[in-house]
Amino acid sequence: MLPNNDISTSNQSINGEATSNYCKLPDEAATDRVSGSFTVLAARELLARFAATLFLDPMAGAWEKLHVTRTEHELFREAASLFRQAALDANDSVIAADLDALDPSPVLARLPASRRDLLEEYDRTFGIVAAGAYPLYATEYLPARFTFQRSQMMADIAGFYQAFKLQIAASRPERPDHLVCQLQFVAWLIYLERNTWSLADESGQGRRAVCRQAQQRFVRDYVAFWLPSLARCLASEAPDGFYGTAARFLGSWLAAECAWLDIEPVAAALQPSLIEPPECCSACLTDPGEVDLHDIRPSGA
Repeated sequence: MLPNNDISTSNQSINGEATSNYCKLPDEAATDRVSGSFTVLAARELLARFAATLFLDPMAGAWEKLHVTRTEHELFREAASLFRQAALDANDSVIAADLDALDPSPVLARLPASRRDLLEEYDRTFGIVAAGAYPLYATEYLPARFTFQRSQMMADIAGFYQAFKLQIAASRPERPDHLVCQLQFVAWLIYLERNTWSLADESGQGRRAVCRQAQQRFVRDYVAFWLPSLARCLASEAPDGFYGTAARFLGSWLAAECAWLDIEPVAAALQPSLIEPPECCSACLTDPGEVDLHDIRPSGA
């Protein structure tokens, strides 16, 4: 686990109610884009937030957020193109075809016409009727007999959030291993790394190293081991649906992140084993600095 540190912003509650800015480019990155230097960090942050929004529960505003995003799809395509090339340049071992689906346009084109339609597809795919076929929880991809390892991983993930002064808001309780929470946390770490570039002294370099290390460890240990299985299975079973298309995007996003962070991709196919309902655990709640990890954004975004 990473020790507690002071590189994040102060403890604060980040409300998950607003929808208009959920996936918008941060202000600094927007300035970079206008000047022609749209940075890789800004692109990565934007795409991680977009990936999180794709799998957000429609009852939490997913359709509204994606509907707004659709009006800015060229910006997202630009970010995806930039990151795809950066990942290929950063790692000679990455297979270009694995990044082909890193394009938000096909996903947005399949966005259902209304919130109700998206909610119905979400329930068919991830709800009770689906009987745990595509769980969105990391620990469900560990063997069911590994009860201790599941509990330990849950605590470790929550510990990462706490190390960066974040808590899941009690007003919207969720397990820390939920896909959306994980992706939002990755985006938060990227934002923190990008923010260190405003520090010209040695402290900026040190904080940047901490952010980078946290990204590598979190993605390697808690994201990369299970997301390929979810993405492949979901894309195969529902190739023409919204979530099947979103799964292909998710798979390419993870491949690009693994290439960028120099993480060995996981090829083994894992079978999920749902052993308990996705209820909130004690590690997710309390603390004065509770934050809605479904909607982490820089203050003022």
